[in-house]
Amino acid sequence: MKLRLLLVLFGVLFVFSVGIGAAQQPITIEYWNINTSAFGGPQVDALIASFEAANPDINVESRPKDRYDTLVQDALTAIAGGNPPDVVQIGWPYLSYTSAALPYVSIDSLIEMYGGEEILANIPQNIYDLTLVNGEHVGLAYSLSNAVAYYNPALFEQAGLDPDNPPQTIQEWTEAAAIFKEALDLPLISIDYAGDNWAIENLIASNGGNLLICEADGTFAAGVDSPEAIEALQTWADWVANGYAVNALDQSRTVFWTGQAGALFWSIAGRGAINNNKTFDELRATTYPQFGDKPTRLPTGGNMLVFFATDPARQEAAWRFALHLVSP
Repeated sequence: MKLRLLLVLFGVLFVFSVGIGAAQQPITIEYWNINTSAFGGPQVDALIASFEAANPDINVESRPKDRYDTLVQDALTAIAGGNPPDVVQIGWPYLSYTSAALPYVSIDSLIEMYGGEEILANIPQNIYDLTLVNGEHVGLAYSLSNAVAYYNPALFEQAGLDPDNPPQTIQEWTEAAAIFKEALDLPLISIDYAGDNWAIENLIASNGGNLLICEADGTFAAGVDSPEAIEALQTWADWVANGYAVNALDQSRTVFWTGQAGALFWSIAGRGAINNNKTFDELRATTYPQFGDKPTRLPTGGNMLVFFATDPARQEAAWRFALHLVSP
């Protein structure tokens, strides 16, 4: 009888200890993003480190991709294979596709299950509702960005330009580029247009055009042959032909941060990458240039956080991590 009692107690203690050990094992989640080492990767690593320090029961593994389309394609493959990523940065152009085709976990249901309203209250309602489709929030609005004109003030001074008064219009950039080319035999302008049409849309929209034009019957037509689009793209072509701008495709960033061009038209989200890679001391930025007296119109870049974790523990861990990312 005593032996049987001891065996039962041993079994209970063993099960209890195994249960405690399992409970103490940290959960590991995957965070898929576009923050490569050259585009915000170090900042993401710092955010993960601060989250893990405050949440020792959760490990976050960053899985950066270099483009939004690659991110979505790879996520779709992982979902089809039964191993979905827990939380993914998905670019704004994929909102409708995500809503219609991907098995996301809505923000509304995550709040209902795990809370977080007090942190989300810090997000302006119009920004929070950017992900609202058919009555539910597909993702959590995370980043909004627009193009700016970064410039190297040291090169401006060398060329005889005033770094405290950078160009503000397309005409002023053209005139400054001529002076820069004459003084340093370098192009002034580098425009990042690798991987998508965002740079083209910035130029066209700022001249009053649109990439897509809504017709009277509700259908859409390409707007690249409009007078506004033609003028905008011809301006860029003329800059390149005159040696005022770099025709560098995916090397446009490198050309700027190695001092081979005086300015870079790129996303404000790229500031960290430039600071981490530039070979010169001071970096400055000014607003994206206007065409004459036309108001600057800029398409928004950025992304939302979308959740695909199916395991409740991983869902909650991913949600806690996201709340950390958007907290003040």
